[in-house]
Amino acid sequence: TKVAWYYYKDQLTQQEIASLLHISRNKVVRLLDKARSEGIVTFHVKGTGLHCLSIERDLMKKFHLKDAFIIPTPVNNYHASLGKAAAQYL
Repeated sequence: TKVAWYYYKDQLTQQEIASLLHISRNKVVRLLDKARSEGIVTFHVKGTGLHCLSIERDLMKKFHLKDAFIIPTPVNNYHASLGKAAAQYL
């Protein structure tokens, strides 16, 4: 729990945690993995357009694409959204 707190809450690097606790960096990695597998650490991703990620993944899988982008946009603002997405991709 302490290693997870230092890593995720205090945002220390794995090496900083290892030095602080006098353990190896590999031990820190194993403890972080254990914290995730035991449910001590869970992740929740919040944001708009998250449903698009699933569609992108499905398109990539079905058509063997290297990358795909679904752009959630209102009909009246299509060009601006497309331009913004293209700029972010580049």
